[in-house]
Amino acid sequence: MQDIEGDIWPAASPKDTYLVQTVHRLRQVPIVELGIEDLRILLSQNVGAAAILPRALDQLEADPLAAGHFSPGALLCAVLRLPQDRWSGSGEMTDQVRGIARRADALVVELEGAQVPELRGLVRKFLSDHP
Repeated sequence: MQDIEGDIWPAASPKDTYLVQTVHRLRQVPIVELGIEDLRILLSQNVGAAAILPRALDQLEADPLAAGHFSPGALLCAVLRLPQDRWSGSGEMTDQVRGIARRADALVVELEGAQVPELRGLVRKFLSDHP
């Protein structure tokens, strides 16, 4: 990702938090090797979103409720929490997320757990903001 962005970060300090060290490490991993949890972490921090969003959407097309190490739908929640300006000017990507969100909304009725209300709220807000 750092090669694509052309932005080389200095090494993380051993004193940095686990999250900071993880983000620094993940920026050096080839995008095709990033797993669901890696994508969730990076997107949750809005790091490299432009570069990794296509991979995340591919994963979500295969499984709208992709979880990583967290609850079902965790990756989709990270995508839906991205700043609104991420979707301006990218109609095709917005359409793709809209379709994934609709599929997730239909699937989430079968789930239980703390993440479900949050996921449903994010899905409905995205669909409302991007009809």
